[in-house]
Amino acid sequence: MIIEPMVNHYKFKEPAENSITGQAIMKIEGFRLLNDEFRRKMIINGYSINTYTNYARCIALLCLNFGTLPENITNVEIEMFLLDIKMNKKLSESYFKQTVGGISTLCKLTGLSPRKIKMPRIPRIEKLPLVLSKKECRKIFLSGACTKHKMILMVAYSGGLRLSEVCSLKWRDIDFSGKRILIRAGKNRRDRYVVLSTLLIPLLKQHRKIYETSEYVFCGSVPGNL
Repeated sequence: MIIEPMVNHYKFKEPAENSITGQAIMKIEGFRLLNDEFRRKMIINGYSINTYTNYARCIALLCLNFGTLPENITNVEIEMFLLDIKMNKKLSESYFKQTVGGISTLCKLTGLSPRKIKMPRIPRIEKLPLVLSKKECRKIFLSGACTKHKMILMVAYSGGLRLSEVCSLKWRDIDFSGKRILIRAGKNRRDRYVVLSTLLIPLLKQHRKIYETSEYVFCGSVPGNL
């Protein structure tokens, strides 16, 4: 069997010039090559494009702060950078975690050794979820949004779906008779079932007739996107 060589390589969308990553590409010499390598290796190693985007933004901010690439930044400088983020009340704990994760992943995937950076331990904080009352939910669902947007909110809230899971939801994954929805490759790339509310069944069927979607439940200008 003759295997044809690959000639059309996948091309990622370049970050906007006004974004933090875009600014680092323009201002830091060598950052574009580093970013391309980081993105390529993250995707190959099973990270999502959203995780890459968040990590790349944190790495870009680090480089912009010191005006150079990570390989030229000392461990003490990185510690001071993390301390500034930790003590900045305007930045969330999740942003700090993303920065730690981004630097750690960059070192691991792009081979910044022999230098080894000992990153701080991130304690797990358990918080109770915010639960809306029936009155609050009804107010959201009856808001001035269009029919499709109302359905997106109802499906997401009813099944506890993430935005990416709503975007990738297909009709084949909805079991009307079994009253369940199959979520493919959700968090940690695991499949799971969620309950399909009886109230949503006629609304989803009506939605399908109105928008005449064939594969994805909710489609924007690009299939799989809202």
